Amino acid sequence: MSELSAIPGLAGLWRLTTGDDRITVAVVDGAVDTDHPALAGADITRVQGAGAAADVTGRKKAHGTAVASVLLGRHDGPVPGVAPGCRE
Repeated sequence: MSELSAIPGLAGLWRLTTGDDRITVAVVDGAVDTDHPALAGADITRVQGAGAAADVTGRKKAHGTAVASVLLGRHDGPVPGVAPGCRE
């Protein structure tokens, strides 16, 4: 796993659930590379508005992608997320 599994109580929670698709997690950050391998299969909906520009590149997009991966990364991918069963 990753360093996330060291968060107290998270491994126990993961044994019970890794999220529910009825729950939406909002990421208020930069743009997200939804094609990144860590987000394969993640249910991500891009919302247009301030800070949600799809054409953002470089460090800003890398940061938004990293944040989304920590939350929604599939456990069988390169970054196991906190709640990959939720949607964003």
